Order: sequence, then C-alpha cells, then structure tokens
Amino acid sequence: MEEKNMNIEHSECYEKEFLPYIYKWGAITNYAAVACSFLLAIVLWVKFGVFPGVAAIAAACALRCNVVITWISNTISYFPVLGAPGTFMSFVAGNISNLRVPVSAAAQEAGGAEPGTEKSAIFSTIGIAMSVIVNLVTITLGAILGAALLSQIPESVLNAINMLVPALFGSLLAQFALNRQKLACIAVVIGYGVRLIYNTGALDWLPAPAGTRPSYILILGSILGTMAVAKILFDKKVKL
Repeated sequence: MEEKNMNIEHSECYEKEFLPYIYKWGAITNYAAVACSFLLAIVLWVKFGVFPGVAAIAAACALRCNVVITWISNTISYFPVLGAPGTFMSFVAGNISNLRVPVSAAAQEAGGAEPGTEKSAIFSTIGIAMSVIVNLVTITLGAILGAALLSQIPESVLNAINMLVPALFGSLLAQFALNRQKLACIAVVIGYGVRLIYNTGALDWLPAPAGTRPSYILILGSILGTMAVAKILFDKKVKL
C-alpha cells in the first residue's frame, strides 16, 4: 500500500511539476535557438549592410517550406523513444538519429524502464543530457585537433563510419527484440515492405524537397505501421 501511494505521488509530481517545467523551458530554449539561427544574418545586415534582397529571401523561404514535412515526420518518428524532454534537447543539439536516439534507448534499457512510461522519460532525459555534454566536449576537441586527427585515420576506417547509423539502428532493434520478439519480426517485415514500395516509386507523389524523393517515409512508415499493428494486437491481448 505504501509503495502504491509512493508511485501515485511520483506520478503526480511528474505530471504537475516536471512536465510543465520541461514544456516551459523547452519552448523557451527552442525558440531561442530559432532566433539565434538568424543572429548572424541580422548582424551582417545591421552592422555591415549586407542584405541579399527580398526576392532572394522569399526564394530561400519557399525552398525551406518544402522540408516542413520532414520536420514533422522526424518529430513523430523520434518522439516515442526520446520522450518530451529528450525531444526538446535533441532538436536543439542535433545528431538525433545517430546519437540521441541510441543513447536514449540505451539509458532506458540500463534503467530497466518500460518504453513509453514516466520512468523511461526520466532515464531518457538523463542519458540525452549527458550525451549533449560529452558531445560538446568532443566536438570542441575535434574542432581544435580535427585536421591533425583525421590525417592519421586510415581511409578504410573513414569509409566504415558511413555504416555507423545502420549499425546503431540494427543494435537498437536487437536490443528491443530481446523483450518483444514477435513485435521485432513485425517491425522488420513492415520496414522491408515500406522499402520495397518506396523502391517502385509508388510513393514519389508525396511532398519532398525539390530534386529529392520522400525518403522520410521509410522511417515514418515503418514506425507508424509498427505502432498501428502493435496497438491492434495489444487490444486483442496478443502477447508480443
């Protein structure tokens, strides 16, 4: 009974104190990041009188509007793993697919947290926060010593780095498959099916930046498809 009351207390603290705090400062920091993105351009305009013209700015805005669907799909795709706090941090810090998502998943696994729970969101927050700090340190060192270090790395190693992201996602699948074997198989089948359909060009009618194909549908379709099937099977009380 005491443990149940404690869990209720923790849940209320999470809902009434933690999340409002996160949404408040998450919005502030993300809007501040957007404002800072224009800071250099404003300085060049105000201080040095460098202005590209209204036509050039309008053309640039029109070009970026083409990728709005990608921003939306990335948010939907990564939110189930990152959680609300992790999403705010990740979309400012960057390196979402190749760093933040694996770190978040590893932190939840290490903490024994069930995905989608309040506990998993806390572990995700801690893991991503630490990754941002470590990432900042390593990027700073890389910026200072980058040229010297890269010149010493064999070309074969540099080529292998291109396989880093697929390897990370493969390891994530293996990690979650240990607890959800049936769902993992379903995810693989859906992902492979989406890839086959994408390769036929049947999805090229979807919006995408000029000169590109809607590659975002590969991740979005796989995730939403797996979530839909999992929800159906869960409602039918099928053990996954």
